[in-house]
Amino acid sequence: MAKHKSVKTNKTITKLEMCMFYIEKMLQRLWKSILTSNLHPKDKAEILRLLIFAFTVISIIALFVLNRL
Repeated sequence: MAKHKSVKTNKTITKLEMCMFYIEKMLQRLWKSILTSNLHPKDKAEILRLLIFAFTVISIIALFVLNRL
């Protein structure tokens, strides 16, 4: 019978995960508000590209932080 490893909970990881969750929710709200705005389509596209880039960078940094803990 295989032994199961116990999972350690770390308060830092939970705080970071909650922070990522709130950042994701904020980005979703920004995304919706930009799509429904009266901006020029090229401006909308540029803003959405920047949002995607920002979320990608934040996610990569969070993954590195989680791996080091």
